[in-house]
Amino acid sequence: MTSQKIAIIASLLVCGSCLWGSAHAAQLGTYVGGGVGYAKRDFDMASLQFSRDYLLDQLAYHVQEQGPTSTEDTGIGYWATLGYRATGHWAFEGTYSKLSLMQYKSTATQGYSVRTDFSTTPPTPLIFPGPATTKFDIEDNALQIDALFIIPQGYRWEFYGRGGFLIATTKVEARVDEPASATTHKAQLSTSSNTYHVAVGFTYSMLEVYGLRVEYNHAFAVGGHVIGGEHDVDSITLGVVVAF
Repeated sequence: MTSQKIAIIASLLVCGSCLWGSAHAAQLGTYVGGGVGYAKRDFDMASLQFSRDYLLDQLAYHVQEQGPTSTEDTGIGYWATLGYRATGHWAFEGTYSKLSLMQYKSTATQGYSVRTDFSTTPPTPLIFPGPATTKFDIEDNALQIDALFIIPQGYRWEFYGRGGFLIATTKVEARVDEPASATTHKAQLSTSSNTYHVAVGFTYSMLEVYGLRVEYNHAFAVGGHVIGGEHDVDSITLGVVVAF
């Protein structure tokens, strides 16, 4: 009986190793890839409004009534990667990605700006009543260093999980329009943040060297202390990888 059990286990191990070996569809070595998809940026509205009020105050604009506020997430993210498949189950990648782009707009419907006329002695304050529109364009880009654990399923399908470090750069373009004084103010800010991200996905292999990849990615605490504050970014992308 014991010998029969040993024979059955040995047979299962042999069959399993054959199936496991046949599941290694992707080639080992270097590959490149890229993809595009939908990205969603979490944000803190209170932080955006605080930054808006601070800018208006620095421009000597006094708000009597704050009008409508809107935010628009473009929903577009993309990535380009250089990877190395070390074994059937492990790979390493360096990736550049555009995580998100969000636009914020707020209009102060009632207020006034104060400017100083230095051509007079003493200088004369000038008051311009009217609306002011504040706009922020906030963009997140990142460099990623990842390790991938891959689970082959059959000859063409592979499921994987990834995780790694993420160096993100958040750029903000701020603009304040004051039609009453015919004045436009612009400013650019940027900050870097070191954080991490995780992702899961699957790859469908085609013609031995091509792979169609679908992935969900979550980046944590991107942004730092800049307009909009720290935020998470979620994305779902469709891409293609090509092995050399």
